[in-house]
Amino acid sequence: MWVFREGRITVSGQAAFDALASALRNVSSADSRDALVDALLRAGELECSLTDAGSHDALRSAEITDILAAALLGLPGSELALENAPALLHPLSPPHSLSISTAEGFAYYAVHPLDFALLADQLWLHDHRAAVVGIRSIGTTLSAVVAASLKRRRVRSERITVRPAGHPYDRRTSFSAEQLRWIARHRAASAHFLVVDEGPGLSGSSFLSVGDALLEA
Repeated sequence: MWVFREGRITVSGQAAFDALASALRNVSSADSRDALVDALLRAGELECSLTDAGSHDALRSAEITDILAAALLGLPGSELALENAPALLHPLSPPHSLSISTAEGFAYYAVHPLDFALLADQLWLHDHRAAVVGIRSIGTTLSAVVAASLKRRRVRSERITVRPAGHPYDRRTSFSAEQLRWIARHRAASAHFLVVDEGPGLSGSSFLSVGDALLEA
């Protein structure tokens, strides 16, 4: 018997912000890859929950995730950007509470962000533009890592994230009006579209739903 459940918990918004702020401080003091990975996972988790909540702070939170991913991969200029990352967090307004989904790949299946950087390095791209679509929740963090890995190869890359909904065997993905404009812009530029998640799961429904939605767009 397979049992599907929502692995969400409700936490204090201020506590989630404080945890990321603490992780960012640890990065500057510890100077270790483990501290950087911890901060990246916390940033992706916060970005995901803010995006799910429709918060206007989600885009600024995504900047922090991107900065940490770039720093993990050692992109030029990432050290200076990392120093300024805490300043991006200060203007944000913590909501009273946040609904957070456990990133099961990180928590239970030994998925490491750098695994996806290695995969992105192996992609053959015939031009220098990519549009990365991450599937929330874990695809938030992983999409930032894939985009950073492509930038390291001088591929111009941008990313968005989506949350497929519906029955586990029949997910559906809908793009916002802004995301449809983003897709049209990248399609006009002949960009490669990359869908990023930890894996197809039991049914592959989420992956397929994003592919179908992209084709419809």
